[in-house]
Amino acid sequence: MGAALAPATGEAAVTARSLLYSVGATDRFCSKAQQIISSINFDSNNVVHTDFTAFANSSSAPYEGTNLGSYGGTLLLYPTGNIIPVTTQQYVSQRELGATGWEYPIVISCKMKNAEAINHHYAAYGLTPAGAQKTCKEVNQQTVAEVYASLTAIEQRTLRWPQSEILYQDDVNSLAGPAWLYPLPYLPKVAVLTAAGKLRLRGLTIRVDRLEPSTSVGADKKGSVYCHLPSPEYVRAMITGQTDPIVEIPPE
Repeated sequence: MGAALAPATGEAAVTARSLLYSVGATDRFCSKAQQIISSINFDSNNVVHTDFTAFANSSSAPYEGTNLGSYGGTLLLYPTGNIIPVTTQQYVSQRELGATGWEYPIVISCKMKNAEAINHHYAAYGLTPAGAQKTCKEVNQQTVAEVYASLTAIEQRTLRWPQSEILYQDDVNSLAGPAWLYPLPYLPKVAVLTAAGKLRLRGLTIRVDRLEPSTSVGADKKGSVYCHLPSPEYVRAMITGQTDPIVEIPPE
């Protein structure tokens, strides 16, 4: 699905790259984002979709009305025993970066659960595994920190933007699911160049409380946090000057 954009040199850079840019790392991205968003210390069951329609119709879990039967019976997950896992949904938008001839993950879209919903579910087991609720912006900040840590010494000296100059926009909240899904399968605009020539990263989100009173919101959508996020490969390509933020205008 993805690969490093340039050969790594140095043991630390090699290790950091393998944790960020491998196919396995990409396939775990939303599980990692869920850990940040809800301050949990265990992996979610991350479902990676290659079909956009399947992703659009999916929901993060657990939610009111789900049970072990929904997940095929007994599960030995955190910490142990018959506990329904936190399940995240992931869709990866890929494009060619620069003139590499290869497609890389650009935007990763994650459907996750919020901290309150996770704790409500696990309370039946005497557990409160989630901590402070975080934001898509904070996931972006973590991605950027790890990308800069993966750079070689030569790359560090030739950056288009040093880490201290990256700007982070507060989460841009959609008011409804269809608005959040749009413009997929075209690229959501998760990175922009400012008029001053700075790189600004954006987290495009929708948040729905578990106790949302609206009858138009299904039980499977409550207690959710969705984020469109720039991938590590995309961040690296932008800060090393291999691409500008990619702008796609979907048809009307």
